[in-house]
Amino acid sequence: MQTLENNVRRFLQQNLGETFDQKHYILALSGGLDSMVLLDVFTRNNLSFSVAHVNYHLRGKESIEDEAFVVEYCRKNGMDLYVKSIENFKQEIPNRTSLQMYARTIRYDFLKEVAQKKGNAYIVTAHHFNDSLETFLINFSRGSGLKGLTGISEQKNTILRPLLSFTKAEITKYAQHNNLIWREDSSNSTDDYIRNDIRHNIIPKLHEISENSLQKYQKSISILQEYDSFFSELYEDFKTKILQSKNELLYIPKDDFGNAHSLFQYQLLSDFGFSNKTEQQKIQKASVGRIFSNSNYELNVDRSHFIIRKVQFEEFSSIEITHFPFYWEDFQLHIDEDFIKNNAEIHQISIENWSFPLTIRKRKIGDFLRRKNVGNVLLSKYLKDKKTAQFEKDALYVIAHNQSEILCYFTLYDN
Repeated sequence: MQTLENNVRRFLQQNLGETFDQKHYILALSGGLDSMVLLDVFTRNNLSFSVAHVNYHLRGKESIEDEAFVVEYCRKNGMDLYVKSIENFKQEIPNRTSLQMYARTIRYDFLKEVAQKKGNAYIVTAHHFNDSLETFLINFSRGSGLKGLTGISEQKNTILRPLLSFTKAEITKYAQHNNLIWREDSSNSTDDYIRNDIRHNIIPKLHEISENSLQKYQKSISILQEYDSFFSELYEDFKTKILQSKNELLYIPKDDFGNAHSLFQYQLLSDFGFSNKTEQQKIQKASVGRIFSNSNYELNVDRSHFIIRKVQFEEFSSIEITHFPFYWEDFQLHIDEDFIKNNAEIHQISIENWSFPLTIRKRKIGDFLRRKNVGNVLLSKYLKDKKTAQFEKDALYVIAHNQSEILCYFTLYDN
């Protein structure tokens, strides 16, 4: 089975250059077959790597056993391991965000965090061709554009997917040939998710229609990727010429935008989170002074330009309060018992039996409110029930007692 090992080395060499074997890599390891093959290939190639595992606690005992398997395997083999465990994962999912999408965000954020700790290492995932074909079919069924029909990319910035040219059958054969051990995810055997439904029911039908269907789809996706690459070059040139930057604001001349090809118009607004075509039409027809916003950007319609700014919230760890009154100098904010009472009253929060020290910080998993006539309620659930927008959640500060009990929360804009 030298082909898979050699192809991975060739992939890394082509993408990272001759010094690929001097780089450090972060391997995303679930404990499943694909990621254990990835781990084995990197081990046999004597590459420098660390391992990262995320436990979402979505499958009860099975999730705990997955983590234990990864921990024990890495311990036995002397591998550098990082684990993120999230016990209340489902309660943290933002409104209008799917479980799979939020899990993906959490996973990649963690991988990037570990990569940064290890000196900006490369992130490596075990995606293979079947995953890419499933992504193509999912996006095709949703009416996706060209970018969505190119499947999964082999490299995106510092994220690498060296197994992407191999099929699931080839990866399984490698694992069996090398007597690898792995964990089976029981959720993969159900049709509860669209990806599983496509994997179990659609792709086998494609095999029935055409014996070499996987090879043919590989060719088709490769052609689509070439078209996408060509369009991307043209678009990036257009974007560089039309965007004007000044004082952290971006300016798009209306006349130049209006004369551009509709594909360029669509892509440019999509880059700033305005991908809905109906909303894009509203933006182009909007009167002067109209503001459009999403969780990351605001777009202001000016007389001659569209003006875009990034919605920014300062990085912040925590501040300890040991007495009242407390003056938060950075924001010229006076905090005392009345401040807490008034903010708590708005949300019917009971603030009895608290004591110093208190902590001002951003919200985190496990935070809860003691609500009047209700009892303890997770802050995440309370905000979700109130349909609080994600960018509004990101702006919140909390005043906490006993680590996780929230006496009140507020935004700097309100105060």
